[in-house]
Amino acid sequence: MTNTDISTESSVVYKQIQEILGSYYSGMPLSANLSVLERSYWLKFKKSLHYQSLGVRNLDELLDKMGDMVVVFVDLKKKMKYVMSSRVVETRQNLYLKHDVQELFNRHCGEIKFDSFEDFYFEHFDLKLNYHFYGLTNLDHLCKALKDILEVEFDCSGKKVIKAVKCYNLRKRKNCM
Repeated sequence: MTNTDISTESSVVYKQIQEILGSYYSGMPLSANLSVLERSYWLKFKKSLHYQSLGVRNLDELLDKMGDMVVVFVDLKKKMKYVMSSRVVETRQNLYLKHDVQELFNRHCGEIKFDSFEDFYFEHFDLKLNYHFYGLTNLDHLCKALKDILEVEFDCSGKKVIKAVKCYNLRKRKNCM
């Protein structure tokens, strides 16, 4: 098998893995039992997932090799790792999360105290912010992921404040000033 055949096979398998990962609502768990992906791969494509044919020894190496095609994140409460397709994460963040956060900041004059963000989110949308759905671990991670619209600063008392980078609805903002 030539290097071209291996890279072609790898890219096909990578796309298939992304397809499988897209079917996991909050990411595929990476537990001590790493056979979840292998089992899902077998059920979906009726063939075994052979790491060696992809030039890796295990799932961790495969995910490293896939690079930015996948997003690995940690559930801090359960202390468990999850993996999602980066296309799914990017779509969810851009279509849903960014819109919701912009709406929330418009309602709160472009500024929310860091400690109050999750409470305001719950109050406004009547549901708890599901970080895993967006491939995120916590509010710090959310602020980094949405750095094009958010920035974190410290107020005069030294507490973190999240501010909107851009003004999305000038009429609403004028009423807040």
